[in-house]
Amino acid sequence: MTNVSITIDVENPQTPLFEKRFSDNRIWSDGNGIEKIIEILNKYGIKGSFFTNVYEYPIWGKSEMERIVKYIHDKGHDVELHTHPIWIDDKRRENMFQFTLREQEAIIQWGADFIETHTGRRPTCHRAGAYGFNNDTLIACKKAGLAVDSSHFFGHPNCKLIWCKNDITIRNGIVEFPVTYLLREKQIIKTDIDWMHESEFHDLINKYKDCGFINLFFHSYSLTETCDNFATHTISKRKISFLENILQKVNETSHLESHNLSKLYQKYTPSLTSTDPDSSITFTDICVNNKTKRKLIFINDKKAASFILNHNCMIKESETTTLREEVASFCANKPLKLTTPLDYGYTFLFYTKPFNELPKYENSLSYGRTKYQKTLNDISRIPLYENKNLSTYKDYSFYTNGDYNASFELGRKLFYPVDTTETILNALKPEIVISIDGDGSGDGLETYILSHYLVSSETEFYNIKVS
Repeated sequence: MTNVSITIDVENPQTPLFEKRFSDNRIWSDGNGIEKIIEILNKYGIKGSFFTNVYEYPIWGKSEMERIVKYIHDKGHDVELHTHPIWIDDKRRENMFQFTLREQEAIIQWGADFIETHTGRRPTCHRAGAYGFNNDTLIACKKAGLAVDSSHFFGHPNCKLIWCKNDITIRNGIVEFPVTYLLREKQIIKTDIDWMHESEFHDLINKYKDCGFINLFFHSYSLTETCDNFATHTISKRKISFLENILQKVNETSHLESHNLSKLYQKYTPSLTSTDPDSSITFTDICVNNKTKRKLIFINDKKAASFILNHNCMIKESETTTLREEVASFCANKPLKLTTPLDYGYTFLFYTKPFNELPKYENSLSYGRTKYQKTLNDISRIPLYENKNLSTYKDYSFYTNGDYNASFELGRKLFYPVDTTETILNALKPEIVISIDGDGSGDGLETYILSHYLVSSETEFYNIKVS
């Protein structure tokens, strides 16, 4: 049996709203927003989970947000919590992972209290805006009494935790109903009416008759088409037809069941007992403590032919030598000499020789912040990309001196689209991926680059936590 949940993010288009490209509340969209969505859901007898961004109250007023949550609740659907904290933050931080644990606790507590006060029902579920969550987000959800999270979108750069694909799992006592996806020519496509084709949904349910869980995702404004750079909007008959066809298919298909997330939580909770979710990708934490006794608590006996080390480690320069030696010892039980500094920044190291034959790190391609723009212009001149042949390269890296934006954009340029990623990874065929991560939460750029490979690979993934 496959469970299909309809989840709607109730919000305005965030970037256009921030840039003041429109002034009307698109949550309603002149009757074509949540009202039309609920009308269609009720027509097919399906209950939705409406993740509502109550933090837009500085723009529309608290009374307007109260009206929205009451409307959804009174129509018989669940109001869940959606966190886009930028509207209530003087620093204009966009993602939950940018906030401290205490700040996240306050944000989630306020939102859950607001919904409960005005609907009489405390939300069960949380979804971070733009999937920008981390481990602290789950801790904050648990403290606020929320049992479910639905922020995990495998392969998205904002996800600071990656531990599953489309599977329902438990982590830190929170049930995770992930944002699910399908593959289109090996590209990850969210199961969203704004992303996938109708035929892809039909293919998905026909091919995977017992795939467990499909999160059918869209937004409160998804049934409209924007015009004039978001200044105006019109109803989209095509999207309405798409949504209705999917809902009808769900009702008519014997191996499909539709539950909102709170009901699905009640159904799945008894069978979910492990706090360490199973996954076809192995994510094993290796703890390193900079403040007290340094210790690797996991010992790897596997001898891989190659590995990738991704580095985003905010540690003191004086500690990098010791850390480098520990990583080397973990990989090969022998010293691994790297001349590239392990300090701030992103460094990708690729090796094709066995661990015990690794050379000193030489002939690297290293780019500092001042050379960033020139790097983008000269990318096609790098032999690696001209020839698309890694057989002559024993090691390679790029380094951007700690500038996150430069690193991210350079990473996208180098490793995306997917065919470029696969060219590199298939040539190297790493058996092990090792990430060094300053706060132990995982890194979005690393996820962005590796996800398309890991989705169809037996590669093992290890995350070294530096605490």
